Amino acid sequence: MNYLATIDKSGRLVLPAQFRKNLGLEQGDGVMLTLKKGHIEISPVDVSIKKAQSRVKKYLGAEVDLVELLAQERKQELANEL
Repeated sequence: MNYLATIDKSGRLVLPAQFRKNLGLEQGDGVMLTLKKGHIEISPVDVSIKKAQSRVKKYLGAEVDLVELLAQERKQELANEL
């Protein structure tokens, strides 16, 4: 799907309704902008988060819970401060 859009004087770009619908984007949703080899990729934030989690899991293994790991590290840091 292609669409010719225009950037306004404030630098804003409007995503067409069909694009937003296909991506499940609604008002207030976040998107990630990535500059790649002379073009811009726009992805919903949740898609970008899942990609990042997938990349990290390759190194940690599926059995590691990153949220729990971070919580443990924060608890240890707090204990070290006391």
